Amino acid sequence: MKKFYTVLLALLLACFVSCSNGDDDTDDTPVSNSTSSTTITDNTSSSSSTTDSTTTTETTGNNGSSTTDSNNTSSTDDSNSIDNTTTTSGASYNFATAGENDDILAVVSTLKNGDTLYISGKMTEDDVITLANAIKTIDEDEILINLDMSGVTNLAKIYEDENTKKDYTFSFCYALSSVILPDSVVELGRYAFFACKSLTSITGKNVRTLDWYAFAQCKGLTEFTVPKKVTWLGRYTFQNCSNLETITIGVKVTDLGYCTFGGCDNLKTVNYEGTIEQWKAVVANGWGDLSVGTIHCSDGDYL
Repeated sequence: MKKFYTVLLALLLACFVSCSNGDDDTDDTPVSNSTSSTTITDNTSSSSSTTDSTTTTETTGNNGSSTTDSNNTSSTDDSNSIDNTTTTSGASYNFATAGENDDILAVVSTLKNGDTLYISGKMTEDDVITLANAIKTIDEDEILINLDMSGVTNLAKIYEDENTKKDYTFSFCYALSSVILPDSVVELGRYAFFACKSLTSITGKNVRTLDWYAFAQCKGLTEFTVPKKVTWLGRYTFQNCSNLETITIGVKVTDLGYCTFGGCDNLKTVNYEGTIEQWKAVVANGWGDLSVGTIHCSDGDYL
C-alpha cells in the first residue's frame, strides 16, 4: 500500500513540473504589427494622394470648344517647359455645336506660340468672318499660330457674297503662320489672305480660283505651289510678296491676271508643269508680268 502511495505521489509531482514548464514557454508565432509589417504603396512617394493635373489637361466648353495642354510632367523630369516651335498642342472649336460665337474668342485666348487652332463642323460665311476677327485679336509679336480647317465639311469659298462687301476675310491676320483649308473650299476670294505677313504656307488641294489680291503683301511667303486645279490667277494675286523666290504653276492655269507678280522682286524660279508652247499660250491670254529671266517648263526652259 505504501508503495502505491509513493508511485502516485511521483506521478503527481511529474505532472506539476510539466505544467509549470508549459507556462514559461515563449510563443514563436509572429504577431502582426500594422506599423512595421504592412507595406503602404504610394506612387507619389508622399502622403498626398492628389493626382498631378499637369500631365494632360483638357477643358471642354459648353459650346463645343476644347483646349488641350500636353505638358507631360513626370517625377524624373524637373522641366515643365515646352518648345513652342515644335509643340503639337492647341485648341479646337466646332461651329456646328457652338452656341454663341463669342466663345471662339475665349478659345483663341488660350493659344500659345506655335499652337494649332483646329476648326470643325459646318460653317456659315458669317462664321468665317467671326473666326478671322478672333484671330486678329492675337498679338503677332508674341504668338504665331497654325490654322487647321480640315474638319470643316461644307465651306465652298473663303469670302462673303460680293454684295456684303466682306471680301477681306482673313486679311491682316498677322498671327497666322500656316493654314490648311477644308477640302470643300474651291474659291479664295478677293483679299482672302491679304497682308498676312507671317503666313509661310497654305494648303488647299481643291482650290480652283485665286481671286484679286488673294495673297498680296504676304511677305512671309518664300515659295508657293499653285493648287493643281487652279485655272486662273487673278489680278495682283501675289503683288508685293517681296520674299517670294520660287513658284510652281500647274498646267491647268491658262490665264495670268494683270500684275499677278508685281513687286515680287526676289522671284527667281518659276516652274511651269506644262510645255513651252502651253506657257506661250498662258502669256498670250493673260496680262502677267513675270520679271524672271527663265521659265522652267516640262520640255525645257523658256527664255
